[in-house]
Parts: sequence; structure tokens; C-alpha cells
Amino acid sequence: MLLAKSHNDRRPRWQTIATRSTYPAFERTSKRRKGYPSETRVKRGLRFVHGDKELVEKLGRNDPCPCNSGLRFQAVQS
Repeated sequence: MLLAKSHNDRRPRWQTIATRSTYPAFERTSKRRKGYPSETRVKRGLRFVHGDKELVEKLGRNDPCPCNSGLRFQAVQS
């Protein structure tokens, strides 16, 4: 959304957009690192399992390698 800049308004265009109350200047979601499955609530809570299944935590592509090499799991797979 571009706003027309009037000759009386000396503010930069990004500042004009950011000060409007109807248009959010920044996203409200955080792009910070989400926790690894072991750091989150994967193992917490009650589990109802039928049969003799073992609950195993799966490794994601960006989880650290279980061999403690410091690499991500996706780099080890390829």
C-alpha cells in the first residue's frame, strides 16, 4: 500500500505508513527460534497409546545431530 506524499508532509514515506493506526508497520509474530522438540512440551502430559507402541521423539531437519557434532541433522543426511 503506497500513500501519496503531500508537499506539506516532510516525513519519509515509511514513517508516514508506520504512524497510521490502521496499517501495522511490523508483524506481530516473532521470528525467533522455536525450541527443539526436546525443549518443548513433546514429552509432557498424558499419552494414550493402544498396543505396545513406544513413543519416540523424532528429529526434525533443523534439530542438532544426535552425535553432538554441532551440525544440523539435515546436513548429516545428505
